[in-house]
Amino acid sequence: MLGTTKDVQRFKISFHFYAAKPETVAMIERLASSIFPNHYTIICEEIGYNRGLPAKTSIRKYCLDVVAATKSTAVRYISTLTGVSEGIVAGDSGNDVDMLLENSKFHAVLVGGATSEAVSEIEKRLASKTKGSVYKMVGRNGTTKSCYVERDPKRMGPESIIEAVKALAQ
Repeated sequence: MLGTTKDVQRFKISFHFYAAKPETVAMIERLASSIFPNHYTIICEEIGYNRGLPAKTSIRKYCLDVVAATKSTAVRYISTLTGVSEGIVAGDSGNDVDMLLENSKFHAVLVGGATSEAVSEIEKRLASKTKGSVYKMVGRNGTTKSCYVERDPKRMGPESIIEAVKALAQ
């Protein structure tokens, strides 16, 4: 089920695997977590690969990363180290979702061009629309914070962040 390692880096090991059912993906995540109990496991769809599959194909390709820290952990660490307690975190893919949902003092920005996986996970947490593309979002720990979701398909990464800053400042 698990393929050979795609990439071995000092702080990350990545594996690719194929699965047809969400239950299989969840089982692989539990297995990886039990094998690497002191690390984080992150599973994301390989969007570029899966986008080219025929519509009726149920088997999807996934990437499983085993890391010492998540992006959320890194944001908390840098925040504590520097004394910065408020700000903005931005992302566009499944491996950014944890960072966007956690870190309650940091507004979340889901930038244009985000993967369907990231959009789906973030939209599950949107509580109410406040103005334009700004929403109240409930994080995994139950705290509420602002989240900017880019809805303009022409605006990508940096442009989305600039628009988010303007919208969140109002």
